[in-house]
Amino acid sequence: MKYLLFLSGFACFFFGCQTAPSPLGIAADYLPSTELLRKGVVSKYYFHFTSADGYEKSTDIRYYLYQLLANDRLEITSYNAGFEPLETSQVYFKDNQEFLEQGKQFWQKDTFVTNILEPVLLNWQGDTARLATQTTFNRGTEEHLLLRQTHVVDTMIENQPAKVFYKELERHYDYAERENKTYQTQIRSTYLAGMGLYKQELYLETGTGNMELVEQMPRKTFLKRRASAPERVAYINPASTLDNSTSFKICDPHEWIYDYYNGNPKAGYRTGKRGLEEVFREKLDPSLFKEVSGYLTYRFVINCEGEAGRFVTEEASLDFKRMEFPAPLVQHCFEIIYNLDDWEAAVVREEAIDTYAYLTLKFRDGALVELLP
Repeated sequence: MKYLLFLSGFACFFFGCQTAPSPLGIAADYLPSTELLRKGVVSKYYFHFTSADGYEKSTDIRYYLYQLLANDRLEITSYNAGFEPLETSQVYFKDNQEFLEQGKQFWQKDTFVTNILEPVLLNWQGDTARLATQTTFNRGTEEHLLLRQTHVVDTMIENQPAKVFYKELERHYDYAERENKTYQTQIRSTYLAGMGLYKQELYLETGTGNMELVEQMPRKTFLKRRASAPERVAYINPASTLDNSTSFKICDPHEWIYDYYNGNPKAGYRTGKRGLEEVFREKLDPSLFKEVSGYLTYRFVINCEGEAGRFVTEEASLDFKRMEFPAPLVQHCFEIIYNLDDWEAAVVREEAIDTYAYLTLKFRDGALVELLP
């Protein structure tokens, strides 16, 4: 936190804080400086999700690029951990309210334009705001979004002014060939002086999400990072896998493979972590891992049909140094996982997708003590 505040203060000193009235109104006090926004600035966030029972946990990465355009519209584009754009919007500020003027969502090289019915995204001076949109996706699926700001609180965080917005989000989906669904979310968004969105808390029926700011960088730095990433970190070469002789196929090009936690529902084992623990308690042969300690990770792909394949391993000691597990144990655990047939595909925008997944077995002194994540 102190490092981020130092960066904010240094940027203000180096570039000069705005002295002329900002087109952003009050919001200018809680966003990066107008000079930085005109150059483009990117915020990197960790997004932590915990299931309602506290048993399932995951962490994702998101990037948000903020660019103040020549017409004083603020363009905000979000990217996933693989630097792929997810959505973009243009907003403008009037009477200390933030209005959505344009919105687009991206999915597998398609672009879906948002129809704006009620435009007020945030009210920086008053308590209430109301945003309503409608978006039509593939196969006729319609998303109806209603975001209500209920109140805002002024506070201090580490001696810096901050605003906390309390919002209620309702997403309703109309499907052509299945039952309609509605999701309710309570949101608390915190904006910190000179930095923008600092953290966001989401309370869903399925669990809680916490998004925290971990880094800010100039747009040029972000674009260099994006250009230097030839493959995603999770990429699995199908030519060098434990199951390379099988007929496993993915449904889409490998560039479109998501992470298991990106879906709603997420990809995973049908009966969850507890179900996997029961399988290993029943089938694991303890004679194969006497005195073994370390992390044995199997990374693989769950395709849109709910089939698992492209298995590779990563092996590390308990202090995260590279090591090799006994080959019979690696093969034994692989066969247990490979023979499971209760995997479920992730769903994004109501379409089943291919996803990267992993399962880590933690051994300590000859005992399997935990399955991760």
